Amino acid sequence: MGFHEDPMRPLGECLLDTDLTHLRIIARLWGLELKAGRQREAALELAEKMVAPEVVAEVWEALPPEQKAALQALVEAGGWMPTPVFTRRFGQVRMVGPGRLERERLWEAPLGPAEALWFRGLLFKGFRQGAEGPQEVLFIPPELLALLPHPPTPPAPTLEIRPIPDPPHRRPADDALLDDLVALLAFLVSERVRPRADGGWPERAWEALRPHLREPDGERFAFLLALLEGLGWTRRVEGRLALRSRPVIAWLQAPPEAQRRTLVEAWRGLTGWNELWRLPTLRPEETGTWHNDPRQAREALFRHLAVLEPGAWYAIADFIAAVRAVDPDFQRPGGDYETWYIRDALTGEYLSGFESWERVEGALLRALIGGPLHWLGLADLGALDAEAPPYAFRLTAAGAVAVGRGQPEGEAAGRAPPPLVVRPDGTVRVAAARRHDRFRLARVADLVRKGPTYTYRLTAASLERARRQAITIPQIIAFLEEASGQPLPKPLAQALDRWATRGVEVEGEPVVLLRVRTPGLLRRIAESPRVGRYLLRVLNPQEALVRQADWPRLEAALAEMGLLAGVQSPAGGGGE
Repeated sequence: MGFHEDPMRPLGECLLDTDLTHLRIIARLWGLELKAGRQREAALELAEKMVAPEVVAEVWEALPPEQKAALQALVEAGGWMPTPVFTRRFGQVRMVGPGRLERERLWEAPLGPAEALWFRGLLFKGFRQGAEGPQEVLFIPPELLALLPHPPTPPAPTLEIRPIPDPPHRRPADDALLDDLVALLAFLVSERVRPRADGGWPERAWEALRPHLREPDGERFAFLLALLEGLGWTRRVEGRLALRSRPVIAWLQAPPEAQRRTLVEAWRGLTGWNELWRLPTLRPEETGTWHNDPRQAREALFRHLAVLEPGAWYAIADFIAAVRAVDPDFQRPGGDYETWYIRDALTGEYLSGFESWERVEGALLRALIGGPLHWLGLADLGALDAEAPPYAFRLTAAGAVAVGRGQPEGEAAGRAPPPLVVRPDGTVRVAAARRHDRFRLARVADLVRKGPTYTYRLTAASLERARRQAITIPQIIAFLEEASGQPLPKPLAQALDRWATRGVEVEGEPVVLLRVRTPGLLRRIAESPRVGRYLLRVLNPQEALVRQADWPRLEAALAEMGLLAGVQSPAGGGGE
């Protein structure tokens, strides 16, 4: 039996593959007289008699209701279904030899509607080439399908779900992911990042970037990196990550709605980010015999979200139950729940069979809603309190647009974010929505405060970083004046010009003030070769300065002298 794009083989071909005992049972159940005594002749004779319209009509009318329902489900599905999907609804089909079939007269007590139709010759097994390889199906031969009743095609089943009251605690979706992408892009331009062999970032690079992120969560950051790779915005140059400037600048200059839409579409098409394999409760195993396509689960999610009323709250558990009722195989087109090797992360138990649906499919839907859907600003989350896991969600205005339930708002002229504000002390304030300006600013200034309004400061270190990127002081001044719409404050303009010609003229160094209670004690400390070398400068008989970096070594040396040093806390308390 070969693999077919259309698995519904002709009736005669199906009967030729059927043993003589089964052929005689089919003839008996159809009320037909079978004269041939050899298998081939009997198959051809039966194929000719079974396609008479009046005979098919009589057989249809004689079917019990449950068998009619099973056959009708196949008709509505186009004549075939994956075997696991059909048998889950209508029972198993036992594959037994002619001896047992005749000896036990199994057709008189079938396991369910599917097996009854199999014995009657209305149902046959075939194979088709699916996305995951050969897929077993059950089908009605096309000659019989054409003669069976074809009622009007019913509408596709939709979710039955009701809104719930507003949750006590809400976690609104926002633009933090877009803002953090700007921080990531600026970091990649300004710093040299060499990913590890597995694609992860070195710890030092991650720790340097973390303070710039509004939500420095490791999984969310990995999602950002996957989006960046899926968009094709990065390339490797001598082992380090570099940006492709044209698409990056185009995104930064686009309106916020377009920026979000770009990320949402990138997520929907990502193959390198597989949510099922990232669930902390599961341990999928790579066996080479199965795989899942994460895009199918995302498309199913968006399809079912389109049923919901934007702005209304829904229980996540109700949504999952509703999907299970109408589309349980949303990520398994073949309905296969036996050959996906997935373990429970806690117990190591294999989660096979449809009975594990809630722990696999249900967990995946919950993660999609609480993760990427929320991160991308498409869904608000609701919980009992700030620490509790979310139990509810609702589509935001952006989420409604993404699932086809709303129209983009567009960029209203009155909603344009305010221009940059540049102060004489070198601090610059920029609205988060001015992402291109913030990207340019982050390359030449140090972050002071994160969004939704960001504050940066021009410092000697940031100007040196700009110089390494071949950004000149005149270019910085031109950018700041253009983005703010104002000439630079005179003191700042003078400071920038002075730095350009003279470099750093004033330096600071973190120090600790060492204070003792008696003058003689400081003199004793200063005269000790072991301890005195850590004193940067003696200010008076009872006070001296110590470099902050040297303080731990000074403490250890003082302890060897029998002295325990304390550091006064910022609140004014003392330490021991």
